[in-house]
Amino acid sequence: MRNFFLWFVLFLVAAFWGGAFAAIKFVLDFISPTELLVYRFMPTAIICIIVILVFYRRDSVRLFRKHWLIIMVMNLLMLFGYHLVLNIGETVLPSGPAGLIIGTYPIFTIFLAPFFINEKLTPGKVIGGIIGFAGTAFLMLMGSQHEGAELNIEPSQWVLFSLITLIAPIAAAVQTIIAKPYVTGENRHGVKFDPIHLNMLYMAPAAVLLIPFMLNGPSRNLSEFPMAFWLALGFLVIFCTLGAYIGWLWAVARIGAGRVAVTAYVIPLFALAYARVWLGEPIGLPTIVGAVCIIAGVILANAGGKLNDG
Repeated sequence: MRNFFLWFVLFLVAAFWGGAFAAIKFVLDFISPTELLVYRFMPTAIICIIVILVFYRRDSVRLFRKHWLIIMVMNLLMLFGYHLVLNIGETVLPSGPAGLIIGTYPIFTIFLAPFFINEKLTPGKVIGGIIGFAGTAFLMLMGSQHEGAELNIEPSQWVLFSLITLIAPIAAAVQTIIAKPYVTGENRHGVKFDPIHLNMLYMAPAAVLLIPFMLNGPSRNLSEFPMAFWLALGFLVIFCTLGAYIGWLWAVARIGAGRVAVTAYVIPLFALAYARVWLGEPIGLPTIVGAVCIIAGVILANAGGKLNDG
């Protein structure tokens, strides 16, 4: 029963993160990418600060003094390298393809890890990565002639905003690589962060960093927004940001990051399902081929690492 509940939580995490792409696309019809960043992460950061003050106050002061640079780098990568870039990408790119491109994040993590931490790049990882990147390239180039044409998106715009979106999984991969030694304790300081505590610490500074973006005020009167906008925004804040991250970290603490990584295989599928059902986005051959190659590439890269490393 315990294992069932754990995997049920991971299923919900994948469903929430997969739905985030459609919710972002919908909300961007009303506000700008930077406004979405503020509306999503200012309340998240405030909640994180409250949790830190209640549960982690003493340890947080000590850890932030010693490791403030790492914490701030993780925050900047999360806020601006991943979420702001994804928001900008989805101003043009449909949510389904955006979700597939973000799905390459585990492959980037595997390929970048040897340059930062002691992880080998095995043949299995390389083969999986090549397949995944080939699927991404096919989606970025051929999607403009099929799904892009159906949505009246210029081919040059499709390719440009696909490349912009591709920055986000790279930023997420770098953030993961930076965080891993501090979660496992395998760093030169010998410090080991509780995963949930670390998550709260690097999200909390957003409450300060986003203040300059708030000074200009909203571009539209908030009372003009329909209830659907607030429901989508609430879904992003409560379920996709706070709920999903806590659920994922809770699962990591119990069964390890390797087994929890299975969520990466199904998030793109949820992204496509939400895109089709909620937003009515077309799913053509480039999207299907891209999805198959990206998911297969992630699976093979992870399996290749396990087979060759252990």
